[in-house]
Amino acid sequence: MAKKAVIILGAGASHDLMEPSQEHLNANAEYKPPLTEGIFSSHQSFQQILDRYPDASALAETLRVKPPDQQLESLLREFSESRLEHRMRQYKEVPLYLQELFGEISRHYTPGRQPTNYAHLVNELLARFERVAFVTLNYDLFLEQVFQVPSLGGPVTNLDWYVNDRWLLVKLHGSVNWGRQILTYPEAHRSTRDLEAIGETELDGGLDREIIILPGNGHQVRWINKVPYYPAMVVPLEGKQGLACPPGHVAALTEFLQSCREVLVIGVSGKDTDLLGLLRDSLPQCINFFLVDASPKFLTEANSRLVRGIPQLRSAMFKPFEDGFTNFVLAQGVEKFSAVIPNR
Repeated sequence: MAKKAVIILGAGASHDLMEPSQEHLNANAEYKPPLTEGIFSSHQSFQQILDRYPDASALAETLRVKPPDQQLESLLREFSESRLEHRMRQYKEVPLYLQELFGEISRHYTPGRQPTNYAHLVNELLARFERVAFVTLNYDLFLEQVFQVPSLGGPVTNLDWYVNDRWLLVKLHGSVNWGRQILTYPEAHRSTRDLEAIGETELDGGLDREIIILPGNGHQVRWINKVPYYPAMVVPLEGKQGLACPPGHVAALTEFLQSCREVLVIGVSGKDTDLLGLLRDSLPQCINFFLVDASPKFLTEANSRLVRGIPQLRSAMFKPFEDGFTNFVLAQGVEKFSAVIPNR
């Protein structure tokens, strides 16, 4: 049996892409990838983007005064289910903000160089496993930056690029450079090309199912010729969020998981029931399970959710790392995960 591994990456992985001294020298800290609770941060670089989306900005002000014990995903869930016209219009603009925010983060956080921890993770795993599936819950393009070097995958040309003979890159919640055609919208928008007023479009049943890669700086694309596009991204909601991923990618991942018994999880809360269900329904009995998070508390909570949602993990050899992605890399954690010889 081929030696395979699946790597699950959440917001905590992109947030901790490099150790502090490297970040100080080689990154633009104004565009540091946020954890989920920080996506509506009011610091300058984020606020300048948010200001371009007045309805999303109005919603953000309510989010910023939420009760301390209420999670952002929980409040966004409430807004997503609201039947109030102003709430619905505000919520529809959130994906536009998130698309531009994480597109700009992808462009500016590590300008001109590879994202350190992701580059090491990919290089080391591909050296030791015959095939690896990278499943990310993030919208950013840092993993694409790693795989686009000539030795791995080259430039992204189409959606088939994400399914490689050596690796899969599966973005379950969508990507800043993916879009879906809006099928129904006010004719006046065709001449003005105004999609910041996205609340006026009829999105319910009005989006094409097909996901495409948007051209150029995809996170800034709203129109292709005379056709408007909406971000193929899922807003972070509590519990079941739905997938914004090409069906062919999901099918390739499902097939891959059926013969994969080694799992590495980095910076994932374990709350996403879509992810849990996909792994529960596809993984065989696991034998190797590494979990990386930023603190003992977060790690314990994530492990509890993952093991409860994916029973196959319960009998695996479990190795926790509680000091975050960077310290996992510096402590040779990737090598340790790769070096485990399963008892087959």
